[in-house]
Amino acid sequence: MSEILHFFAPITATDTPGRRISGRIVPFGEAGNTSAGPVTFAADAFTQLDPANVKLLLEHDSASPIGRALTFSSTAAGIDGTFSIAKTSRGNDALIEASDGLRDGLSVGVSVQSSTQAENGSLLVTAATLIEVSLVTTPAFSTARVADVAASTPPTPPVQDATMTETSIEEVAADPVDVLAPITTTPIAYTAPRVNLELTAGQYTLASIKAAQGDPDARDIMAALAQTSTSNISGLVPVPYMREIIGIVDNSRPFIDSMDKAALPGSGMTFRIPKWTTQPTVAQTASAVQPSSTGGVIDDLTVTVVKFAGANRISIETIDRTDPAYFDELVRVLASKYAQAIDTYAIAQAKVGAVATSLVSPTITGTVSILARAISDSYGVMRMTPNRIMVAPDKWASIISEKDSTGRPLYYATNPSNAAGVVNGVSGDVMGLGLVVDPNATAADCLVYPSNALTFYEQSGAPARISVTQVSSLEVDVAVYGYVAVAAKYPTAVRTAAI
Repeated sequence: MSEILHFFAPITATDTPGRRISGRIVPFGEAGNTSAGPVTFAADAFTQLDPANVKLLLEHDSASPIGRALTFSSTAAGIDGTFSIAKTSRGNDALIEASDGLRDGLSVGVSVQSSTQAENGSLLVTAATLIEVSLVTTPAFSTARVADVAASTPPTPPVQDATMTETSIEEVAADPVDVLAPITTTPIAYTAPRVNLELTAGQYTLASIKAAQGDPDARDIMAALAQTSTSNISGLVPVPYMREIIGIVDNSRPFIDSMDKAALPGSGMTFRIPKWTTQPTVAQTASAVQPSSTGGVIDDLTVTVVKFAGANRISIETIDRTDPAYFDELVRVLASKYAQAIDTYAIAQAKVGAVATSLVSPTITGTVSILARAISDSYGVMRMTPNRIMVAPDKWASIISEKDSTGRPLYYATNPSNAAGVVNGVSGDVMGLGLVVDPNATAADCLVYPSNALTFYEQSGAPARISVTQVSSLEVDVAVYGYVAVAAKYPTAVRTAAI
């Protein structure tokens, strides 16, 4: 598998007037430190060295070429290269920096085809392709620096010995023109910039600004600083827990809130409400004729009291050491479940005596017609118009999606000329009935009723909370409970509507 390695070697000579830079780009047998660890190149690692395909970059920035390779010479010690520098502002700066020893290193980017383990423990590269060479600030090898700066003539090429091979291209003119397409490389392994990381806050800010403006030294600083990330020091990065606990905690009880409510008697598991079974009558009476006389009969409606409760056992450590406090959250959730349970119970009690809406004589179809019949049927029981319609969420969706024969919505606040009611969200008016959407209802539920047909009885302050400590284990039993009752005073006034 191919890898790209960057590491550094020193410049051995610069020729400012001739616009040449020479230096060893790859040493043989000497370990150089890269981000992949120590790397050593074998003497025969590079089988093809074509200077025509290699450009000289600035700090490995493929967008900033400053010259091109002229010659590569392979010796027993390594590979030397000579580069022509372009007459650009970057090229001029590079020649001056190399001559003054400010930027006096050469770094190569190579693609590794094969490697093995060297005796010195480094990675021994046995086959590689040279991709690019860059002028850099600090070389990894300090065995040589810039040897000299020629005054006016190009440097003498190194003398070849019997083992030396040289590949060159025709010398370019003093004003070379780059015509080769740029080579884009993505380093997989590279040497870390050797920069001072002991920065003040002000120095860091200045370096970040200069790096954004393209300053290569500032980029080195920011790159070196970025190498220490949170993934390297995960043991020092705390994981905070937010005080918000996610979960549906719903204390609403829409159906109970839509009916009459009263206080539960203080004792007993049943109570009775007097109820007319037979009422006296009044009729038109002729002169000297006995008036209508029907004896009234009063019986009673027996109402059953039921208990709802929920509990958990938790350790004392959970109570004392959790944040946010699990105890408080547990009580809050139990109270929510209590509200949902008693609301579901009230719906079930209302449906026990409810009567299905008649859909015959004549045949009734469509939401509007069915609800109109339900209102009519309910009215006949208590001789008052029902004022509530309770639906499950899917029935609510059916209602608000109703359209007339031309496709206009029936229940839409901005179209009153065609409205059979006004529905805003899960509240509103449907044919004069107050809309109650209850998620505690079952999918098919749709009830039309007067709010005083039912009465919900509940003890004050419900649900109550108790907690008992188990001394043997220091665990705490926590419970919420309450007593409720539903009186269906006029059960047949509740009508189910199959919409």
